[in-house]
Formats: sequence, structure tokens, C-alpha cells
Amino acid sequence: GSVYEKKGIRRRNLAVTTIAPTGTIAMVAGCSSGIEPEFALSFVKNVVDEAGLTYVNEHFRRAVETSKLSDFKKKSVLEEVAKSGSCQQIEYLPDSIRKTFVSAFDIIPEWHVRMQAAFQKHTENAVSKTINFPQNATIEDVEKAYLLAWELGCKGITIYRSGSKDAQILSTVPKKTTQTIQSKVRITPLKNKLDKTCPECGSQMEVIEGCATCKHCGFSKCSV
Repeated sequence: GSVYEKKGIRRRNLAVTTIAPTGTIAMVAGCSSGIEPEFALSFVKNVVDEAGLTYVNEHFRRAVETSKLSDFKKKSVLEEVAKSGSCQQIEYLPDSIRKTFVSAFDIIPEWHVRMQAAFQKHTENAVSKTINFPQNATIEDVEKAYLLAWELGCKGITIYRSGSKDAQILSTVPKKTTQTIQSKVRITPLKNKLDKTCPECGSQMEVIEGCATCKHCGFSKCSV
């Protein structure tokens, strides 16, 4: 046994259960990440290939294709979701589908926090969860989310306001129409977006896995 066991010291765990961030694993497995809702039901991934790879939630596609909608409406639904990433604005889509397939920006920040708090009650460690805010969120909106998380017993909170970073792995570019706000969801190559000049000493920084580090002075920054 261990040296502690030989001394008769009982093992003490800080935490046994946790909910870890599983974004990359989820993408490989084709499922949602941890307790996160899907960022979007459809988006374009172009981290490696500039031509991009269109991703569509297979469960959503299957639900639409097996619904009682006409073939024309089924096609229209998939085309609309490819543009906006959400199905909530499609009025002729059955409520059962709209209630099931809710994406991150369809949920207001308060309920993102409450979702995390519900799992925190049964998790000893902190819970990995992003509280998504729209681009027009205010400092007061963020303050309310932090205070609510504290009141509900969350051990940590991560917030992200859309458009707050120069380079975003996932971003929405809104395009207004008469009835809906459509957005094109893309993953942008971070190595092309990050400034490679160190703002502290002016030296060239090395970009690795979305983080730029200056080997001269140690300054670093990452894009989320």
C-alpha cells in the first residue's frame, strides 16, 4: 500500500465526481458536450480546411425527415437551420421538435446558470458549463449571472459574450430579415486571426493550439 496506509492515515478525497469540458470528444462522437446544449444545430467548421465542413445535428435531421411535414417543408427546415443555426423561428415545425432541439443562444443566461446549478447539487467538483451571452449583453447582465450562480451554490462559473474576442472558434454573424435574424455560424482558423506581435516587447509570438506565447518576455494570450 501507500506510505499513508502504512501509517494508518485514512484516504481523504477532495472530490470524486466532476463534469469535465468535453468539446473535442463530443465533436468526434457526434454528440453534445457535457451538460452543454448544442451551440447551433448547424455550423461550418473550417479550422483546418478553408473550404469548411458543414455540420448538421444528425438527431435533428432525422427528426425532421421522419416528421409528417411535406417534402418541401422538410427541405425548407434544413435550409433555414443551415443559415440560422436554430429552429425556434420556424413556426410550422412541430412543437415537440422545437422544444427538444434548443441551442445555446435560444436559452437566456439565467437558465444557463440554473441548468449548471441543478447538476452542481449532485457534483462534488466544479461543473464545466458556459453561460452564453448575446453581443449586446451589459456589465449588469453579467453581474446578475455571477450573483445568481453564487446564490444557487455553483462552485464556479464561465461566461462568454458573443463577439468579445478578436478570434472566435464559434461565432455568429447576424443577418436581419423581415421575420427572423439569421446567422452564419463558423469556426475560424485561430492561427490566421491571432496577432503574432507581442504587445509587451514587440517580439514575434509562437501560436500553438489557439494560444500565442512570447518566448522573449513570457506574455501570452488565448482565443476562445
